[in-house]
Amino acid sequence: MKTLEKKPMSISIEKSNEIEKTIQELFNHIVFVEVSERAPLGGYLSVKEPFAIDNEGFYVHYQNLMKSIFSIEKLGEQWSDQALKEKIFKLLIQLAEIKRDVNIPNYEQITLDWIKEIDIEFEEQECYVSVIGLTLLEPLQLGDVKFIPLKDRSFSFNKIFTSHIDQLIPERDCLAITHVTAEWQKSAEVAREKVEKALNILRFIGALIWWDRPIGHIYVAGKELERVSYTLIVEAKTGQITGRMGHTESTPAPFKVDKEFLEFAEFYGLSHIQSLISQKVSPIEDDLMAAIQWFGYASQELTPLVSFVKFYIAIETAVKKDGEKARTVLPKRIAVLLEPWSKVRQDELEKELSDIIGERNAVFHEGKVEKYSPSYLADTGRILARGVINQLRLKIASESWKTKDELITWAHTQTKRLSE
Repeated sequence: MKTLEKKPMSISIEKSNEIEKTIQELFNHIVFVEVSERAPLGGYLSVKEPFAIDNEGFYVHYQNLMKSIFSIEKLGEQWSDQALKEKIFKLLIQLAEIKRDVNIPNYEQITLDWIKEIDIEFEEQECYVSVIGLTLLEPLQLGDVKFIPLKDRSFSFNKIFTSHIDQLIPERDCLAITHVTAEWQKSAEVAREKVEKALNILRFIGALIWWDRPIGHIYVAGKELERVSYTLIVEAKTGQITGRMGHTESTPAPFKVDKEFLEFAEFYGLSHIQSLISQKVSPIEDDLMAAIQWFGYASQELTPLVSFVKFYIAIETAVKKDGEKARTVLPKRIAVLLEPWSKVRQDELEKELSDIIGERNAVFHEGKVEKYSPSYLADTGRILARGVINQLRLKIASESWKTKDELITWAHTQTKRLSE
């Protein structure tokens, strides 16, 4: 990650006064005597000088200061929790030293000096994110995230900072590069989120191309899905071991982006989806992109029931309006979208979708499934979500829909046409 210089921003007088009052409260709640190890926050001015802030100081005023900073437009988006906590801790040390020396604090000056520490505009930072399970022959751009083969990396940074990259496997992994304007720790957080969203698009496209295979696990390094657990089986009466059953999620098979993949990806709308990343979109396009994200998250879940819930959210996000009752409108709408020219197949789908929505309601409201297994629900949710999102994208591209009202009107018209 390359970090450049910082320039000043500005905080309103009202916000500055609010921060000053909070700093006064923090000062009043600093304690020196009987500092408990269980104090919510504390430190040392010297080896024999511990200090802390009491419960009210931490749970009220410290939290208020955090909220106050994060509520400032742009500024709050540019600091990580950790970095801001470090800045506040330095402020607490300063306040504790003043209180120890029985000096009268100049709150106005202390506030202004501290604001200068945080009220800065960061320059653009270049972030390199390791991706496991994705290989490329050539660089691939998705929005402002660029995936590159490991062989194409051109940087030569200190090995201390790049050892994790050196451990990647060229035949399995790649790097993602993106740019973020924020404090460096916040940049890392934002960069990982951006890469994860880009990966969700590839997961969705891959599910269309390899429709008959399980969706491959591709992930940002550090979000490994591999896990192995064992169940020991022992005969109850004799105590003899019957066997040991291993349950494992293996290392991901590489998700390979080559010429053949890109040709299929183009057929399934990659260019269209790419265009929606970098431009102002209509309400229904925004919902389409959100549905793709939920599909991607669902595809990486190892717990079938959680995977089903996320696939279901993807479906509702794509085709349901706020305030509508899913069981009333979704079966018919989705059936028409997936099978616009077959009344028989529509009727079959409506029943199946009504059952799926019933299972969703049972999970949400009763915490358990009704009649289908979690694995079946996850597989069915994946198939339905994949079809719904793909057909919606095709309709948006061909009919230039802007809102879900146009989807609803089309579904009604198509139903009427098929009944005539």
